[in-house]
Amino acid sequence: MADDFAVVGRSCRIPGDRRAASAETAAERGGYLVNTIIACGNCHTPKDANGLPILSRALSGGLSFDTPNFAGTASNITPDPETGIGRWSDVDIKMALTQGVRPASARLAGVPLADVMPSHFYKAMLSRDADAIVAYLRAVPPVHNEIPAPIYRGPANHNPYPDAETGFIEASLGDKVRRGAYLGTLDIAWVAIPRERKASPT
Repeated sequence: MADDFAVVGRSCRIPGDRRAASAETAAERGGYLVNTIIACGNCHTPKDANGLPILSRALSGGLSFDTPNFAGTASNITPDPETGIGRWSDVDIKMALTQGVRPASARLAGVPLADVMPSHFYKAMLSRDADAIVAYLRAVPPVHNEIPAPIYRGPANHNPYPDAETGFIEASLGDKVRRGAYLGTLDIAWVAIPRERKASPT
């Protein structure tokens, strides 16, 4: 039986059987991925003094990083048109997610996303899951929150991850081992984020 979980002030379902999976919408699937497997809020949601996520400002920019190549704060990925990704196309969002490429209309256009964005893992993402994440990000409440421009000290260095480089196909995910490898590739991205990071501003 599927479980319920809270996502940005609403209840969604994590599919636990085929009936639940077939009934979920794209946005629900995206919410499952964003809030559990790839845990976008770990970086992109601000925290309070106790380190708890501030859900009223979910995904509006949070954790700050200071690495040898990069210093900056995780960006606002809510659909706010001025300070978030509200003016990005679906393709723009998917390219940033899976290829680390900023759209031409974005701030710092042409500059690859920093090492802390694990697009070299997310390149393994199936097209339907990338579409689902876009659907979910379109549905979350927009939050107006301007994030300061990051500082780049060197080029992004994304070391290839074998399973992401090999990729996955929909037909193979009926096999539990391959499905586990797929979800594990998306999930392990958080572990691979550089550890030189400072506490999130609130």
